[in-house]
Amino acid sequence: MQFFVQGAWGVIPAHLTELSPDAIRGFYPGVTYRLGNLFAALNLPLQEHLASAHSYPFALTVTIVPVLILVAGITLVGHEARGIEFGGKAPDPAQARS
Repeated sequence: MQFFVQGAWGVIPAHLTELSPDAIRGFYPGVTYRLGNLFAALNLPLQEHLASAHSYPFALTVTIVPVLILVAGITLVGHEARGIEFGGKAPDPAQARS
């Protein structure tokens, strides 16, 4: 349980803050948090409606599969900036060798 709590309230928000551009660094984490709450609040009525119409396992499957596909797609397509310093510049390889 602590692993998921730390991921939701500790490491991930701090990581999102570090990834956001300086111009929106105060705006981005708050809006992201609120959008997450909005989608989480919409999930319960959706699952309840699907469970009453079909079955509970079907409701869970219909709500989790699109999320997993979306996360996998963003992970595969997303840009990863390896070797970028906090200033936004890549280190000079010539200086690293000497």
